[in-house]
Amino acid sequence: MHGHPFPGPLQLWWGPGATQGGVRSFFHDFGKKPSPNKMFRAGGEDGLIDAAGRVRSREELHLLMASLADRMRNEEVPADNPTIPSGYTYLLQFISHDIADSIVSFEISGDALTPGAHNARARRLILDSLYGDGPEECPQAYQFLEDNALIPRTLLRIGPPRADPLPDAFCPNRDIARCKLSSEDQGLKAKLREGLIADPRNDSHALISQLTVLFHLFHNEIANIVKRQVPASQPQMLPKREAAFRRFLCARLAVTLIYRNIIKKDVLSKILHPAIYERYDTEPDLQVDKFSGVPLEFSFGAFRFGHALVRDKYNVNSAFQEMDTIGALRLSSEDITRKWLVDWARFFTIDGVDAKNLSKMIGPSHSKFIKGDEEFDPKVTGYDVEGLPYRDLLSASFAGLLSVRALCDKLREEGFTQVDEFESWHEPMRNWLIQKSPFTRIEYQAKLDLILKDPPLEFFVLFEARQYGGCHLGPVGSIIVAESIFGALKENHYGLEGSGSELKDRLRTAGDRIFDPQTGVGAALHDEAGGIDSMPALLKFLKQKTDFATG
Repeated sequence: MHGHPFPGPLQLWWGPGATQGGVRSFFHDFGKKPSPNKMFRAGGEDGLIDAAGRVRSREELHLLMASLADRMRNEEVPADNPTIPSGYTYLLQFISHDIADSIVSFEISGDALTPGAHNARARRLILDSLYGDGPEECPQAYQFLEDNALIPRTLLRIGPPRADPLPDAFCPNRDIARCKLSSEDQGLKAKLREGLIADPRNDSHALISQLTVLFHLFHNEIANIVKRQVPASQPQMLPKREAAFRRFLCARLAVTLIYRNIIKKDVLSKILHPAIYERYDTEPDLQVDKFSGVPLEFSFGAFRFGHALVRDKYNVNSAFQEMDTIGALRLSSEDITRKWLVDWARFFTIDGVDAKNLSKMIGPSHSKFIKGDEEFDPKVTGYDVEGLPYRDLLSASFAGLLSVRALCDKLREEGFTQVDEFESWHEPMRNWLIQKSPFTRIEYQAKLDLILKDPPLEFFVLFEARQYGGCHLGPVGSIIVAESIFGALKENHYGLEGSGSELKDRLRTAGDRIFDPQTGVGAALHDEAGGIDSMPALLKFLKQKTDFATG
């Protein structure tokens, strides 16, 4: 071995601070160091995490999080949430893929070689997870339709219509497009096929791959609106290649405008505390986070509340109604079965007809599937426990986040009167922790005190939501999510949001800037797609444009 070109021992350290320089953050992106005044000594001198964000004892921290996870596992499966249909559970996952895509590598810092990560989503919430780097850099996601190979692809790929379609009105009866095995791959699995999409995470389970089908269909229908106004057979207007490029860019811009409008008006209004949502929606200059990028408190803390929304079973379609959620998990390259062809009217409330699948109430409790022993992280030591909640708690503890106390103090200083003083949480949190848990035993008193003094942010966000009724996030969780998502919408001012207060005006401007207004592209987008301000509205648009029942 050649060794390393710098003096001193090289330590491989998997502790906190690998990307933050050992400093607990307020809000900051992967790899960005906050200013020193954001440091906070969590848990005091006797805590498990010191002022630099380093874990003093990995074993003790694992044991503490295992105890907390056991308490959460003993909680009853939450009730249904009447305000958030289950379609939003997976739309939130889709949105998270459009905000962060962690790329893991190594960094050299002083005498330590540490795992380092950065966010590959340099631009957030502009559907890079759907489009990749476009048809020339990500061709597998795009249909090849033109005879001339020099003409860029403008439509997203979709699997063929099912030969045995379901009659459900809002079921597309399609899978994502998949490629065939090469001869040398035949030994893997007979039906193993690779998804032809930009972000493979959007094929990690059946529900999100079916949601990806919706967005592929939606892009193609918007592209068809544009093409009707500027067909490729009009070279007198534009060269054929340029016309195709413009059609694709116009369709992508329009879809992104609509997607961002849905996030702001539909998604955030459902998941945020009403008073917090109103402030961020009506005060465009409101911003607590002075750093750019994705806050670790968002990605490792608040936004993981989505795991609490997952159901154990879903009423998927008319032929296969009650399906165990575990059935949605499969090899990401496996063909979807007919059982998981989704009738989206069962996941979103459309025209006043309630969705059959509602998400679960938000709190420190999860479905049996999420806290199950088989699906997530089996035991690797004598003190680790199974289940996704434990993994979330542990990773949040090692991520170097600002403590809950510091967050509460900071947000109250910023004028958020809805945020309670941290001390007010001591009694209700203690009362909850000592129910159905090992914390009732005297030998666990020290552990109980540590959690009360410095609860993991991911746990606190869930507990806060529970105390506020469980239908939406509480103030602290809402502010973190609002800062991150409203901040991304402002920071990546992509999509002509300033060209009019209404979506239809922005769509008209987009069409008129990419094509001559005389083509009527802007007017057509204004008239046909200008009213899409929610996922139910998007589904109704698609149902009008394509016959789902026949594929």
